[in-house]
Amino acid sequence: MRYIIYSLVMVLLASLWLNHTADGRDFKQRLWEPAPGAPRVHR
Repeated sequence: MRYIIYSLVMVLLASLWLNHTADGRDFKQRLWEPAPGAPRVHR
């Protein structure tokens, strides 16, 4: 059970760390834009 909690915390920390870095933002943009012709949503 504790391994599930540890993995969730690690994923949360990794997502927060990626959110604060330029590479993470670029990676997240590429992740949320699967196709070049898809409509883009800017937040």
